[in-house]
Order: sequence, then C-alpha cells, then structure tokens
Amino acid sequence: MLRSCCPLSRPWSSCWLRRSARQPAFCRYRQERASGKQSSRLCRAATTCCASPTTGFRAACTRPSILQHFLDSGARMTRGAHHAWAQIVAPGDTVVDATCGNGNDTLYLSQLVGPSGRVYAFDIQEAAIRSASYIVHKGLLPEDTPELTFLQHCHSRMQEHVQPPTNSVKLVCFNLGYFPGSNKDEQESGTRIVTQPNTTIAAITAALDLLQEGGAVSVLAYSAHAGGMEEFLAVQALAGSLPSKQWVVSCTNIVNRTQAPVLFLFYKLQGRNAAKGSLQSA
Repeated sequence: MLRSCCPLSRPWSSCWLRRSARQPAFCRYRQERASGKQSSRLCRAATTCCASPTTGFRAACTRPSILQHFLDSGARMTRGAHHAWAQIVAPGDTVVDATCGNGNDTLYLSQLVGPSGRVYAFDIQEAAIRSASYIVHKGLLPEDTPELTFLQHCHSRMQEHVQPPTNSVKLVCFNLGYFPGSNKDEQESGTRIVTQPNTTIAAITAALDLLQEGGAVSVLAYSAHAGGMEEFLAVQALAGSLPSKQWVVSCTNIVNRTQAPVLFLFYKLQGRNAAKGSLQSA
C-alpha cells in the first residue's frame, strides 16, 4: 500500500511516497520527540501526510518545502547539516559528536536516536563538556534520553573509546573551528583553542573507519579564522582522495557568503550500491 512519507524524515522535499507499513509509527516518533515552533509545524504536516495517502499528499505538496524554508530563514549551514542528519539517523542508532562545543548538535543527535540509541560526545575543553551535558539534560526528559558518553579527549582518539571500533556508527559530525563560548580576549592573546588540520584529518579518518554502511561523516569547515583555510583545504583533499566505489562525498557552500562554513558529507555506500559504484567506475 502506498503511504505518504513524513516530510520531517525526508527534509529536502515537501512529500515523498514510499511503500512502508512502518512509516506512520516513525512519523509519530518524530512528532513526539520534536520540540520548538518549527518542528511542531513540520510534525503537524507529518501527521496529516501519514493520515491519508491522498489527502496527505495534496496537503504536503501545497506547503512550502523544507528546502525553501531553509533558504528563506537565512540558509544557515548548521541547520542544513541537521536536515541531512535527519535523513540518515534513525531511532536506536549510535552516533558521535566529535566537537560537542555548546551542546546544540549533541542535543539534536540525542533527539534523533531516542532513548534506545547511543551518543558519544567529544571535546578537548572541559567547559564544552559541561555546556553540552547541561544542554542535553535540560532539553530532554529522562525517559527520552539516550545512552550518553561525554569524553574530554581529542577527537582523533575516538576509536579508543567508541566500541566496537569499526562499522558500528551511523553518523559522526564535526563542527570545526573554535568553541562558540570563547571570547575576543582569548582570540587576541592566542589562547583560544582551535581545531588543527593534522588532528582533524586523523579524526575524520578514524570516523570513516567507524561508519557502518549507509552511514555518514558530516564536517562543517570554516575558512575565515586564522588557520581555517589550511584546515578546509586539508578536508577537501581528503574528500577528493576517497574511492568512488565505496564513498560519495558532497560539498555544499553558500557562494555569496564568503565567511559561511562549508558542509562536507562523506557517505559510505551500502553493499548493493557500492557494487553498482564499482561497475560505474570500471
């Protein structure tokens, strides 16, 4: 039976059709876990969409798409990254926030995986770990909280802490640069901690090993701060070096905003698709 799919679970279009008996339950899960004005609006659309294949399809397709809303609301690349994650991560998955910072990404990942999932959050700064832990526990009820592990370690060592160390994770996200809580004095004195190209590349390489098929590594890279361009170019070089038989790597940026971050998505092809990629590359 054709059922219209929840727009929240496929954020880049108004409505998709899919043969799936599970989809209504999945939409209800998203609805229960959603928070904030925007998510509530989307979940109301999801409820309508799943209630009736015909009515839901027409209703969803007359609403502005998530892409249009993303563009009209400022096209923040952090929000674009969240949209991409929602298409990949499902309840019960294991995910890694490699740069937990102020905790907003950690909270969003926790909402995606739900109480049956697991979240690892890394940051080298104690202030970031405290902030992320506070944000997550403030934003979720105990019964909605996944298994959380906060680690004050360099993300290049993630394989030492994430178990099993290969093929176990659905998503690893990086938001490079510096902790949003750092101030101008730290910048001027040179004491502000900033991600570095060598450890960043080591961490992304480790993240690629952790991924299961159908998983992704998400990297937001900035070029405006000191050392940022070097780091961006290092990530770009790594992205271009991966074999197309196993990986699809995309790069998204806002062309007329020179200081906006660039979103890299490293997607690990699933077995069947990887085989197709091998034939196409031959």
